Amino acid sequence: MNCKTMLILVVGLLIFTSPAWAQRTTSTSGSGSQQAPPPRVDIIPMYGYVWTVSQSATYNLNSGDFDFKSSDFWGVALDIYKVPVMQVRLLYRRQNTQLTIKQFGVVQDIGDVAVEYWHIGAVKGLEQNNVKPFGALTLG
Repeated sequence: MNCKTMLILVVGLLIFTSPAWAQRTTSTSGSGSQQAPPPRVDIIPMYGYVWTVSQSATYNLNSGDFDFKSSDFWGVALDIYKVPVMQVRLLYRRQNTQLTIKQFGVVQDIGDVAVEYWHIGAVKGLEQNNVKPFGALTLG
């Protein structure tokens, strides 16, 4: 089993079991059950596909259209709870792809590259009954 297949299986398992984690209850003596305290850290696995477009640029005195080929990506985000409605977010995302340059109608393959994103930021939510809208701002 290759790494990509294993990652898809783990993400699927986390998605299908997460509602059970959210409904955790603890029993106390004589008073029934109470909601468990929220987790201190959320681990959010990511997997997806990126469609890219070319970008005009200059590299080693060569100008042309650079293109990262469309491909899949994977990553993980950690949300660390600081206050009930705000978390610190640490994010890592990686895309293994190929880079090409198009100059005067000629396409040249530069080679295999990895595009990585490292971000830090905040996620803030609003409590509104059963719905919790949120927004995120990250820098990286």
